[in-house]
Formats: sequence, structure tokens, C-alpha cells
Amino acid sequence: MTSSIASRLIKGVFANGFSQIVNLSIQLVSVPLFLFFWGPNLYGEWLILFAMPAYMALSDIGFATAATHQMTILVADQKRDQAIKIFQSTQTLVFGISLLLLTLILFVVFLLPIDVWFNFSTIKLPEIKIVLLLLSFQVFIGLQSAVLYAGFNCDGQYGLGMFCLSFIRLFEFALLVFGVVFGAGPEIVAGLYLAGRLVGYVVMRMILRRKVTWLNMGIRQCNWETIGGLWRPSVAFMGFPLGNFFNIQGMVLIVGALAGPTMVVVFSSLRTLTRLTTQIVTAINASVRPEISKAFGREDFELIRVLHRRTVQASLWMAGSIVIFLFIFGAVIVQAWTAGRVAVINPFFLILLATVFTNSVWWGSLNVLYGTNRHQQLAIVYSITNAGFVLAAFPLVTMFNINGGAAALLGAELVIGSYTIWRTIAFIDEDFGKFAREIVKPPLFLLDQVRDMIRKRKDPSQ
Repeated sequence: MTSSIASRLIKGVFANGFSQIVNLSIQLVSVPLFLFFWGPNLYGEWLILFAMPAYMALSDIGFATAATHQMTILVADQKRDQAIKIFQSTQTLVFGISLLLLTLILFVVFLLPIDVWFNFSTIKLPEIKIVLLLLSFQVFIGLQSAVLYAGFNCDGQYGLGMFCLSFIRLFEFALLVFGVVFGAGPEIVAGLYLAGRLVGYVVMRMILRRKVTWLNMGIRQCNWETIGGLWRPSVAFMGFPLGNFFNIQGMVLIVGALAGPTMVVVFSSLRTLTRLTTQIVTAINASVRPEISKAFGREDFELIRVLHRRTVQASLWMAGSIVIFLFIFGAVIVQAWTAGRVAVINPFFLILLATVFTNSVWWGSLNVLYGTNRHQQLAIVYSITNAGFVLAAFPLVTMFNINGGAAALLGAELVIGSYTIWRTIAFIDEDFGKFAREIVKPPLFLLDQVRDMIRKRKDPSQ
């Protein structure tokens, strides 16, 4: 691995680390904030409403993600003109499809008795409709931001792009906190959340124009031929947000329907804490993915194998350390974090820890398939497996309460993880024995890379 790649990876890790710190801080602050100012029942109803617009995340049909990887591969091969065509075509298509789906979703939402389905007692139906309208628009703007990130990513400035997305999240959350603290209800809070996202999108677009000057942002080079070339990997990418919806939002809706809004707070709070592991591992994987795309564009499979081993190695050790820490101190943390309003429940909490550890191990392998647009079969397995285990959660939650929901989550991770690692090893022609021996070693190479970067900053002549 060259020093330039290592330098970009470290910068990317810092940017993604900052992103995950922002995301984690938002999640950790949200629980006590809403519990204190709104109480468990209103907060539980807000969580249910917040989960529903996640359907909007499917509306780009995976084009933004597929475009990000394909543009990076093309720029690495000195084909900027083709990258511009992909960018403009994707930008136009994502806007059109997401706008159409937004209209359809809102039409359906306004006709459904959501308050009856989820046993709402605090937020009335007229307020529910307004909140869902505002939150849906917030997701709509977020989809357009994802296309802008593709521009940063393909030019090797994925760190800057990630910082932009992180500051947007921070700004919109600050407005949300302002509303909650000063007594605003769900309608005003949802409106402030939307305003933060809209302002952030405008600023991010301006930064992209200044930093990536060669990337024309009009629609003149938009064409159907380019869209057709991205269609297959794009549709496949849709399997991941669809699977995530089943896994994350879908489980919240099931717990809300079967166990009630108050139990949703317990489920979401403890899951948020355990997903600290996922947040940190994601920072590593998101930083490595652009380098995998570049290596694939140069057909450098040896570098891909090295990146794969080291990513999984670092993820496994970091995840293991965090899971052990949460196993020992989780109850104390939850007690202090929620001021005693939520308590650790076992075996629910232990199953969640096993779930996030399993996810962290196989995510590095997903990174390879993701970054090379070779994810089509995995996407099918991912969405079907998550859907199947969410269906299994209905009887499991009925019989075992939230313990059943956690068991369904763990089952899905074990199936998807086994398949993902097998597919990746076959694709890059990896020696499984060598792979297994490498990932169980402590990731001391991280210290060497950081040490080298610090040395070069002190003495640029090296």
C-alpha cells in the first residue's frame, strides 16, 4: 500500500470518524432530550412517525450509490467526460423519481388511519399528517445531497464530502434541539428539521462547485443511454436500503404495533447504544471504499485483497473491544444516559451486542462488493433475508416481547454475513486460510500508518 493511499485513507477515516461521532452524538443526545421534554409516550409516537418516511430512501433506486462508485472508477481511468454524464444523468433521474414517489407516498399517508394502527394517544391525526409531510420532504432533500457527495467522492475529496454531510446533520439537529427545548410540538420540530436540511444542501452544492470545478452540474449531458448502463447495479443497490428499512425501521414499527410506543423507546434506546460499534466500524469501511473503487479501475486485485484483509481485521478488533466494554458498563451507562427512565434488559441487550459484533465483522467484505458494483446477488439476499426475519419477528415479539425482535435481528446478520464473506472471497480469489489468519492478528498496522503520517507532517522532505 503506497504512502499516498495510506494518507488518503487516514484523512478519510478522520472525516468518517467525525461523521460517526456526529451521528452517535445525535443518537445519544436524542434519547434523554426527548424523554425529558416530551416524555416516553410522545417520544415513542415521534419515533414511529420518524421511521415511516424511510421509504423515501428507496426512491433513487440506488442510482446515487452506483453513480458514486462508477464515477470514481472512471476518474481513476482518466475518463472525466463520462463521469460528468453519469453525474448529470443521475442528478436528473433521482430528482424526478424521488419527487414522483414523494407525491405517491403523501397521497397514501393522508388516507391511512395511522393513529389507529399504532395506538396513538398524544399526536392527533391532523398533526400526524403534517409531521409526515415535513419529514418526507426532509428525506427528499437528503436524497439530492447523496448525489452531490458522488462529485466529491470521484475527485478524491470524499473526506470533504463527508464533512459536508456531517455538518448538515449537525445543523439540522441543532434546530431540532432548539425546538424541543423551547417547547415546540412535533409539527414545529419537523419543520425546523426540514429547514436545516434545505440550508445544508444549498451550502454543500456551493462548496462542490468551488472544489470540483471540472464537474459541470447542469443537465445538458443527461442521457438515457448512460442511465441504462447504471440500471442494473442501481436497482441492486436498492436492495440495501430496502433491507435496512426492514431491519431498522421495520422492526421499530413491529415493536410499536405489538408492544406499544413506550416499549419502542426501550428497544430503540438500547439498540442505539449497541450500534455505537457499527458507527465506528462504518467510519473505517466508508474510508476504504473509494480506494477499492480506484484499485478496481486499475485492475489491481492484490491491493483489493490487502485492503479487504486489513479492513476486516481492524473492524473485528475494534468491534470486539467495544462490545466487551458495553457488556461490562452498559447498565451503568444506560442508567446515567436516560436518568433511570430506561434500564438494560437481558437477554435482549446481550443479543443486541452479538448482533452488532456479527455485523461489524462481515461489513468489511460487503465493502469490496459495494465499491466495485459487484453486489447484485448480495442485494437480493440482503433484502429477502431481512424481510424474512422481520416477518419472523411478528410471532417472536408476540411470544417473547422485544427479546424476540433482537433474536430476529441476530438471525438475519448471521445469514447475510456468512453469504457476504463467501461471495467476496470468491470474487477477489482470496486464500481463506490466509484471510482468517490475518484478521485475528491485532491491527498494529494502524499505528504504523498514523506514525508515518505524523512524521511526514513534521518533516515534509521524507
